[in-house]
Amino acid sequence: MPQFDKWINDLSAIDPVGRVARRSVRLRLEAVGYYLPLAAKHAGENIEHVHQLRVWTRRALAALDLFTELLPKAEEKWFRKTLHKIRRA
Repeated sequence: MPQFDKWINDLSAIDPVGRVARRSVRLRLEAVGYYLPLAAKHAGENIEHVHQLRVWTRRALAALDLFTELLPKAEEKWFRKTLHKIRRA
């Protein structure tokens, strides 16, 4: 089981904001992608999968909010809509 960390340790204050945005959004979406099938198929075995999915969707949405001006509008809108649907399900 991979360990996802809310902190991104391989970035520094001198990294370009575009790199920080890409890394932040990508890592959070990877965590959502990992927990989504677990929550959908194994929630009865371990409710923690559902909890982690909700946590990582919330973090992904926060990253989208933070970096919205740097993301392509169509992609940002699609990710935001999809993440909201996942959280409601």
